[in-house]
Amino acid sequence: MTNKEPDLTGRATVVHNLLVSWGSYLVFIAAGFIMPRMIDANVGQESLGVWDFCWSITNYISMANLGVGSSINRFVAKYRAAGDVYKLRVAVSSVCFIQSIIAFFVLTTVCLILSFIPLMFGEQLGTQTTATRWIIGAVGLSLVIELITDGARGVITGCHRWDLLNGVLAATRAITIVFMLFALLFGGGIIALGLIHLVVSASSALLRVIIAFRICPELKVQTSYIKKEQAKKMLGFGINTVAIGLPPLILTQTASILILTNLGPTMVAVFARPIALVHHIESFVNKFSFLMTPMAGAIKGTDRESEARKLVLTSTRYSTAFTFPLLSFLVVFGDEVLILWMGHGYVNWVLIASLSIGNLLVITQGPIVRVLIGVDLHGQIGFLNLALVLIIFSLGTMYLNHIGWDLDKVGILVAIPLTIGSGVFIPLYACKRLNIELRGYLGAIIRPTLCGLGFTVSLLITRFAYLQEGLIGLMLGLTFSGLLLITSYWFIVIPPEHQKRLTASLKKYSY
Repeated sequence: MTNKEPDLTGRATVVHNLLVSWGSYLVFIAAGFIMPRMIDANVGQESLGVWDFCWSITNYISMANLGVGSSINRFVAKYRAAGDVYKLRVAVSSVCFIQSIIAFFVLTTVCLILSFIPLMFGEQLGTQTTATRWIIGAVGLSLVIELITDGARGVITGCHRWDLLNGVLAATRAITIVFMLFALLFGGGIIALGLIHLVVSASSALLRVIIAFRICPELKVQTSYIKKEQAKKMLGFGINTVAIGLPPLILTQTASILILTNLGPTMVAVFARPIALVHHIESFVNKFSFLMTPMAGAIKGTDRESEARKLVLTSTRYSTAFTFPLLSFLVVFGDEVLILWMGHGYVNWVLIASLSIGNLLVITQGPIVRVLIGVDLHGQIGFLNLALVLIIFSLGTMYLNHIGWDLDKVGILVAIPLTIGSGVFIPLYACKRLNIELRGYLGAIIRPTLCGLGFTVSLLITRFAYLQEGLIGLMLGLTFSGLLLITSYWFIVIPPEHQKRLTASLKKYSY
């Protein structure tokens, strides 16, 4: 490994990684739209609800990961920037040791859950109980394999090879969707889908391990490199990382389980569709914000911590610019999107709007959270925010138990604690710890927000003008509002120096 410091924040490196990340995202979103529609068309809405419920259960189990494997990217970036090969090997070996222990407990947990599914949810699932156990078993086993090999993901991203990681993820997603489509078309059920997921995800995990050793040749994983102190440090860092990202996961998965218990599996499928739309937007923005963790970790490793503040302000500006119009589009035209995607049986406008608004600040603040993780300032705030969100959610759950459950109220139940906790509480803390003036931080947000409001107003005008012709309104709204947004971003959001670079790039590729 060369001692020359890599260009971690160079424009070419960042742009390349972003392009590959967003390319893989297109495959991801295609799979996310195609599979639910195919499951609904071939095996029915109830089976789709069972499929969604199984993923809610396994997503709960995935919390046992504790963030140790993926969070190694911060340490890999730091030690590679400093040229410390020994510490790099110690960090990765210690993580693999921790992950192996966690994987054993996860496997045990999956077995216990499979035993208790008939007792806990047999009445609600009925004839779908057997399928539920098969799917949870298959997805749970794939999770065990992911845990054992998850350190490779952190090594790849710590080496700033997001292009390779996202390439593997895109290929895995594409292969999975092809096999699942064939299974459904030839009469297979949701059990077959679970088994396909297991086989393909296991193959993908093995491929990531091979890539990690190829791009980081100095890497060695041996028992002699396992150090107790390093393992404790990694475990503590991983737990802190998980805590700061847990609230959205806990709230949505818990809501799915509560919906199954109170409203049945069909309503789980209805709830999961707007959640999926919001998640696609979050994944799109996170392709940008996830780059912040290894970059901030490398900056800290080379004593350039002041650059973290610049990262926060710049990335937050563009995160807001991406997030606001996408979520406001869901608020205005989300019902039409669901009609086109899944049909009228999945439309609940109040649910779509409340989930979109509730996740606006959460997704927008993604970069500042990733920078906090990169400079290791995310521990205390993660647990405080988790406690705050859970308290508010618990109070809301008790209130719904008293007045009765319906999907409109569930959307609001999820949105309120997310906005208060992850959307407001964390950014205020981050600005204080990173010595960022609140005025400066709000200044980074206000310009794209004003442009987004103009975009939203334009969408609303189009929607009400074509109230009885939703599809026409959607197409016209996207066209005119999109042109307005691009124009306003160019003159208001994009700095002059970036305008010059974009203009030069367009001229270059036009010849």
